[in-house]
Amino acid sequence: MAKDCENKFLINHKGTEQTQRSLSAMLPENLNLNDFSTEDWMKFAYNFASEVNYFSVENASVPSGNWESFFIEKEKITAFLREAETSNRLSPHLALFVCFLKLLEISKAHFNALTKRHLDFYYYEILQIDKKAPVADSVHLIFELAKNFSTSKVDE
Repeated sequence: MAKDCENKFLINHKGTEQTQRSLSAMLPENLNLNDFSTEDWMKFAYNFASEVNYFSVENASVPSGNWESFFIEKEKITAFLREAETSNRLSPHLALFVCFLKLLEISKAHFNALTKRHLDFYYYEILQIDKKAPVADSVHLIFELAKNFSTSKVDE
């Protein structure tokens, strides 16, 4: 039957089904508000530390450097994190920082679900719109008798 269709644009045309029209980028589960990994946060901290002044105890009015030397260099972060999983020889400030970043990973999933929770709250609580039950598709058919037939019966 599809071979005999006069309107070729109706056959396998993208967007004719509702599932083909939804954009996956618009789904709440695909939007991450916090998508930084531990390595990304360490790189960010290293870059940010170069902008923060360090003041020594001897002269508190003039900066004596920045905080960059307190963090691992960007090129060594990946190797450092692999070693940190098994080693117990971390300096205290880096151990505390890595622990903080690992704890941040725990709350990341909850934080990234904020968009879906907000939409659910808005639609269900504010607008008070309930989900509708699924409805089977229906279609109206019009049959036209072929020209070489005078009568014919169509069963349901």
